[in-house]
Amino acid sequence: VRAGQLPSGTRAFINSVSNQYPSDQVLTELEKLYPDTLSRVVLEITEGEEPDRDLSRTKKARMRVWGGLLALDDYGTGYNTEAVLVDITPDIVKVDVSLVHRIDRDSNRLALVRNLMAYAKVRGIKVLAEGVETLMEMETLISCGVDYLQGYYISRPQLEVPEVSAAVVEDIRLLHERYFA
Repeated sequence: VRAGQLPSGTRAFINSVSNQYPSDQVLTELEKLYPDTLSRVVLEITEGEEPDRDLSRTKKARMRVWGGLLALDDYGTGYNTEAVLVDITPDIVKVDVSLVHRIDRDSNRLALVRNLMAYAKVRGIKVLAEGVETLMEMETLISCGVDYLQGYYISRPQLEVPEVSAAVVEDIRLLHERYFA
């Protein structure tokens, strides 16, 4: 993203340490500089330290003012566990790569993701799987109903937002037809 420009139809995911919050001056400056971009911000609560629930709620309220979203990053690691999921009720839960890798071959990982999906769907929470590296991982995650996929199998990280290859798009389409048609 250059000069604060986000391509149409994309969102900017920004990490946020749970126990820190920008000053009113910084927030006002952001609102002046990027008024048309703020609605596409997804603020990610990271797992590195025990979350301050009140501060997380304040961040969620700011995202509502901007029209943006709040995400719980790296779910399943560090402090981002079920208790935080219940307390914060984010818009998006990003399942950590440690649960995604080998999910197609590990019934324990699969059970955890299925339980998360059941909880999230009822509450209108979207689920994003991080670190998808194989077709079989992708297929398993799609069969669980995961909303979004991220990882090397989908596309390598780049400075500019890359197009997903036609082959991967077709794989996703076919898998959705298989499991949800």
